[in-house]
Amino acid sequence: MSQLQLRTKAWFGDEVLSIDLPASWKVVEVGPQDKPALTIDAMRAVLNRPIGTPRLSEIARGKSRAVILVDDLTRPTPAADLLPLLIEELTRGGLPEQAITVMLAGGTHPPASAEDRAKKVGSSLSSAIKILAHDSRGDLVDLGMSPGGLPLKVNRTVLECDLKIGIGCI
Repeated sequence: MSQLQLRTKAWFGDEVLSIDLPASWKVVEVGPQDKPALTIDAMRAVLNRPIGTPRLSEIARGKSRAVILVDDLTRPTPAADLLPLLIEELTRGGLPEQAITVMLAGGTHPPASAEDRAKKVGSSLSSAIKILAHDSRGDLVDLGMSPGGLPLKVNRTVLECDLKIGIGCI
């Protein structure tokens, strides 16, 4: 027997799952190599020098409402570290905090609870910033059908914002 080690439960204790495989199997592990997490200063430096696009603060100029879409707890994105930096850029561009919404965009997953939202976005955001959880059965706008015949429905809050930013691990 050989063993395959998988990391699991990123937000719930970071456990290793061991799977026994027959010794006769040739197993090749394919995937990203772990790198050290970026520090806050390194994240800020990257945001200050984007590649092929203006800074987020420049993109935010003249906008009236922004939404930052983050994945839910099924993905390990360190949103709590990144969100303050994004909000800093948006306010530098002229958006007041009251015009910024953070939405946990879990697709068809159940909406994130208040506890899960706090775990994902942290506790350092201003109370002026709205923190919502997408509900796939909630307030959606029907945009018709895709060219492939699939129904297109978009969260109303997201649709109404004139600046949409997505961060995540998908």
